[in-house]
Amino acid sequence: MPISFICAGNFVRYMIKRIRRIFPGLTVCMFCMYYLIGSLFVSSSALSYLLSPNTLVTTLTHILSMHGPKIPGVFTDFLYPEAINGSLWTLPIEFIYYIMLGLLLSLSTHWRTIAYLVAGFILLHFISRNTWINQLYYANKFHLYYLTLFGLAFSGGALLSALQKYWLVYKNYLLILSVTSLLFFSYLPCVLKVINLTLLTITFALTIPDSLIKRKFDISYGIYIYAFPIQQITINLITADFIKGMLLAIFFTILAGFFSYYFVEKPFLKPKIKKNNERMKKLIVRPHTFST
Repeated sequence: MPISFICAGNFVRYMIKRIRRIFPGLTVCMFCMYYLIGSLFVSSSALSYLLSPNTLVTTLTHILSMHGPKIPGVFTDFLYPEAINGSLWTLPIEFIYYIMLGLLLSLSTHWRTIAYLVAGFILLHFISRNTWINQLYYANKFHLYYLTLFGLAFSGGALLSALQKYWLVYKNYLLILSVTSLLFFSYLPCVLKVINLTLLTITFALTIPDSLIKRKFDISYGIYIYAFPIQQITINLITADFIKGMLLAIFFTILAGFFSYYFVEKPFLKPKIKKNNERMKKLIVRPHTFST
């Protein structure tokens, strides 16, 4: 995300890029969830459901709130009744952290700015333990204590990105260290668990050759937004067998991810890709973008 901010040039362009990355795919997904799947599985009249103003209002509301809660009358006899897209609850959190990071980088692109954000999440995490502040909730009584851990993972990843030139040559050693730490994972404090998982995820991802995926496809977002409803339908209507259900869900989710990327997300990203390539050339000439 820090590099994305530098490529954008300012906070407004940075947020426009985030919006173009998130909302096109989410909008199509929501209309598929509420109008296609909803009409097929609603317990009342499908026509009444489709023509109801409440369906449109609910769809638009959940697009803007980036949330996919339960829909009354849909999936009523499923293992998770009426849950249409439960995994989307993390998306608003992520979006808020994008805003926080963008505002801070607007003040200064020094790497210490991100380090202060990391320190802030760690401090708030310990303050919120067993205090009144932990009674602040998100969604279904999700404690602030845990939201700070999400923030630590987000800001920790941003800090690693900003300082990449210092540790990238040691990525294999860091990967070994983070994998080894898993042996003692249950004994680690929550903060160290999050830091370790963040380091493990990033160092492992960097072992994958850029040539395999760069500017070819990025189906991760499509997988994220379509995984829950596909799993719901698979385990409730096709098979309850764990292995078979998992393999089928993986296949259909990857298929949905490809569809979402190529036909929905990519058209909105094309102008951005061209501009980013030009800005990245400048960054290569000036590698010390984040001041030290």
